[in-house]
Amino acid sequence: MGSMRIKAEETELPPEKRVGDGSISLRGKPSDKSKSGTWRAASFLYVIVFVNSLVLVAIQGNLITYTVNILHLDLATGANLTNYIAGSSMVATIIFGFIADAYILPFWVIAASCIVYAGGLIGLVLSVSLPHLIPPQCDEAVCPPASQHIQSVFMAGLFISGMGAAGIKPTVLSLGRQQFDDTDPVEKKKGILFFSYYYAVYEAALFLATTVFFWLQTDVGFKEGYSTMAGTFYAGIIISLFGIRYLRHQKPVGSPLTILAKVIVAATRNWRKPLPADGSDLYELEGETSDIQLNRIRKITHSEGLKADDAQEKLLASEARVDLQTSLILRLSLVEQVSGQGCGPAR
Repeated sequence: MGSMRIKAEETELPPEKRVGDGSISLRGKPSDKSKSGTWRAASFLYVIVFVNSLVLVAIQGNLITYTVNILHLDLATGANLTNYIAGSSMVATIIFGFIADAYILPFWVIAASCIVYAGGLIGLVLSVSLPHLIPPQCDEAVCPPASQHIQSVFMAGLFISGMGAAGIKPTVLSLGRQQFDDTDPVEKKKGILFFSYYYAVYEAALFLATTVFFWLQTDVGFKEGYSTMAGTFYAGIIISLFGIRYLRHQKPVGSPLTILAKVIVAATRNWRKPLPADGSDLYELEGETSDIQLNRIRKITHSEGLKADDAQEKLLASEARVDLQTSLILRLSLVEQVSGQGCGPAR
């Protein structure tokens, strides 16, 4: 046991090698600043952004053509189905992004979404390839629509792939930003550029989808087009696997709605109390306990901007007897929590 303890101490990462914002590895250990993050990690995330955007735009952009010309649905029905799928994907984007930031690491949402996406693409490729899932060709002016069985298989693949895309889109942005340390001025500047390059990658995928892949679907065939899209997606995901070891992660900070509710309750209960003369007397936790309570949120200096904000923070620090497990959690709000809700000028 003693030798194991000594070995663990020897392999523990020194503080000077850790990332300033408290980033961790996928195993929960502190990230090595020199071996993780920045562009070495972001470049692999751009691969996911590219293949996700490419496939999503190529499918949804040409969906009405398939539903009208192949499934023999009328234009209104085809447009409605397209809107339903796109709308469901957009709503799911909000939900998945919230879950990733509040409760679990964005990486796990991306990983699960890629698996779901891959399954949906398999369903789509089969639905446009297998003879018994393709309606018979019709040259009449009015053609009977495809059977419910054929429509269901295609729509199921479409919906599943849409849910996969919804899980990737918001979380890859969140995870990408975590690759750059805000406490390091050099990395902070690079982090701002991350979003510019993100949109450049997205536009490149959009251009390729609306030119090459639209042409493949309409002039060559949907079977060839969907198969090529699926192959591109699988290749991109395989490439991105090599970047997992470089990723930095941030521990989830909990639901922002919970903090918002706490701030509102604290403001309501304390708004009649007098304000302290010194902002340093407002309620804040100090030391190690502060790091645990704030989940590595950095301190924010109090300002004299909007006095109404101080209602949430106004109990004097000398009067606060902190018990994190009692009703005090609904009586007091930290300066950082109030500022985080956008209730007034930045502290």
